[in-house]
Amino acid sequence: MISRAEEFEAGEHWSEAMEKYKLAIESMLLVLHTEPSIGDSIHRRRADLLKRQINKWLTRAEQLQHYIGVSALRSSEVSLGGLPTSCRALSIGDNPQ
Repeated sequence: MISRAEEFEAGEHWSEAMEKYKLAIESMLLVLHTEPSIGDSIHRRRADLLKRQINKWLTRAEQLQHYIGVSALRSSEVSLGGLPTSCRALSIGDNPQ
């Protein structure tokens, strides 16, 4: 799943990449939930590794989510000739009072 997310990122398919990251995170959270919280060092080490990997993917997903939001904002501004969305209803000759 993660390799597919990375492929989507490389192809600049941000939303699809985001979905793959979400699926991978959800899957690993389920695996982490089945790991014993106490016990031998192997299980604790495995749980720690899973947590680190999940955190890494969460960070990347948050970055993508931010980028998607910024890209959407920029594209709406570009489609309006650089005007913020709040100015959409105003034409050049209008004089708001």
